[in-house]
Amino acid sequence: MNGNGEKIIVSADPRLRKQVLIIVLIIIFSALVIWFYLQKYFLYLNILAEQYPSLALDKSVQLIHILLLINNLAFFVLSIYLITMGIRIFRSQQYPPPGQRVIRNTILVSGGKARIHAFVLWFITILLIILVILINFFLNSFIHSLF
Repeated sequence: MNGNGEKIIVSADPRLRKQVLIIVLIIIFSALVIWFYLQKYFLYLNILAEQYPSLALDKSVQLIHILLLINNLAFFVLSIYLITMGIRIFRSQQYPPPGQRVIRNTILVSGGKARIHAFVLWFITILLIILVILINFFLNSFIHSLF
């Protein structure tokens, strides 16, 4: 709120909205292509498992490691973004921080409420990191139990 008690609105950036939409569509398209490819690969693994079970198991483990690597990289990039966004919010004591473009009209939050936004982002980041560690631990435990 400004000095008069009126809410300050940060206007949406139509160009950013368009960029985010394009990125989301690219991610969805990529996920569908990967899913289609994996369906064919799983069929190949089923056929391979009938004649060479150990080779099919090795290829399955390789696939799990590749998917884990992609998952870890995606979560790492997201975690870095959330941490830096939290730092910017905490330092400026406002959300969205100065210069931050938004995809929809957003009410400017400042002071203690903005710090709460920063702490929530950091908490979410910690949860994501714990989730990634647990996923890696349990999948690696599962893989090692196969051999």
